[in-house]
Amino acid sequence: TYGLCRILLEASVRDICFKKKLLPEGADNIVYIEKYKWSDLRDKVSIGELSERLKTLYRELSSLIHARKTINRGEARRAFAETVQLIQDLYSYHGL
Repeated sequence: TYGLCRILLEASVRDICFKKKLLPEGADNIVYIEKYKWSDLRDKVSIGELSERLKTLYRELSSLIHARKTINRGEARRAFAETVQLIQDLYSYHGL
């Protein structure tokens, strides 16, 4: 569940960057997303409280993925619900 949540966050942040044209295009009108670190992309789509929520959740999700933490079923459900809510808030913030 945590891996899925992190993938959903990353894909949503990239999608918002593309839809809102927050990343410059190259000479051939292609955006080379792999050039950007997660923190750069995150900072382009969030500020203030929204940014803090995104940082906190991403850090939590990464801690399990990198085997620094274990979770139970309830924590997995909470993380999923928090991920979905945060994604909805990010899209709403950008009018998408």
